[in-house]
Amino acid sequence: MSKRRFNYKPRFQDNETEASNANIKAEWENLKQSRSRKKNFFSSPIFLVLFLIAILIVIYVLSQYE
Repeated sequence: MSKRRFNYKPRFQDNETEASNANIKAEWENLKQSRSRKKNFFSSPIFLVLFLIAILIVIYVLSQYE
């Protein structure tokens, strides 16, 4: 019996993929740095707590008129 050898080369094992992976990583880092959330007062935790307190006060005041 003779041993067979196969010269199989994977389809995506070129140097181009390494360069493109580095390029994709660089682009991703740029996107992460450039993408920042807009500071909105209505979504801030302080506003949400004050809004909740205001609603509770309104419910309390309106329940006094029953």
